[in-house]
Amino acid sequence: MTKRSLALIGCLMFAAACPGDDPEPTASDTPPPSCATITSSFPAADATNVYYRVTLTWEFTEADTSTSATVSGPNGDVAGSGEWIGNTYIWQPSAPLQPSTNYTATLSYCDGANMPSTSFTTSAVGASVNLPDVENKTYALEIGQDSAAIFIEPPGVGPVLQQQLTDHNIDILIGVAAVDATNITLMGALGNGANPLGQDLCVPTIPFPQAAFSANPFFEVGPQDLTLDIAGAVFTLEDLQVNGAFAPDGSLIAGATLSGSIDTRDLIPIAAPGGDDDAVCELAAPFGVSCEACADNSGDYCLSALVTNISATQLTGLPLTERTEADVDADANCP
Repeated sequence: MTKRSLALIGCLMFAAACPGDDPEPTASDTPPPSCATITSSFPAADATNVYYRVTLTWEFTEADTSTSATVSGPNGDVAGSGEWIGNTYIWQPSAPLQPSTNYTATLSYCDGANMPSTSFTTSAVGASVNLPDVENKTYALEIGQDSAAIFIEPPGVGPVLQQQLTDHNIDILIGVAAVDATNITLMGALGNGANPLGQDLCVPTIPFPQAAFSANPFFEVGPQDLTLDIAGAVFTLEDLQVNGAFAPDGSLIAGATLSGSIDTRDLIPIAAPGGDDDAVCELAAPFGVSCEACADNSGDYCLSALVTNISATQLTGLPLTERTEADVDADANCP
């Protein structure tokens, strides 16, 4: 019996070197060292349709602890906080931004010597969705090679996983099993790789626990374990949590985030073929990220997984069918 899925990377924008600290340089002086350089950022300059619960990211050549970000909108500066994950600085608003609104993000780094700014506009997502527009509907998460999804953790592994997802036609489906004004129940499944895309009935569905939906159109479900098989490498994404928001007409899910924990030893066949138990951890080390202790106390081989900025389009006429291990084992059409 087979199983599958998960991945990401993305972003874009400006870069600049910092001036030196010497107030009176001369031609004979040794040039002062430059500061860290921005290699990519999200959102892109003048981006539109930005998610109202956006996580802003700037990836650097190295971490710069002097970095801070300010986001301003029609009502002034927006409250929020930033942190470093490896060489990536991320900033999140304390409360959702307003839909269909223009904002300006200013980054300060190199002890304030560099302060690039960029503007972006949020999409219409954020207004409430009508419940009949999403009940019994199914959505396909866009996390493959050409998607806009951003793989923040574990760093360095995202492009490899995205390539595998695309090459093996692996799709994660999310279905709305039930919804009312206060609660939502989602079910996960894997796609069958066909065109048009359907559900793989030879893989058990993933029953997420009921979650609150009082923040319509926003939802957050989990934690729940998800077992995947990518190119023969079987691994479990532990404590999977999924959140996102429906578009006002229910046609898509915007800004979805997947988070959990991965045992990197399971990724060796696709990320570091032939490597020892530390192989994937060694790939992550240059990005300033260290493997953490695994839940089974077998050693420091686990990494947090965080994928953001995922979109999911609605699949017309495809309600998910609940499938258990027993259902799959009893189905003569399943290998």
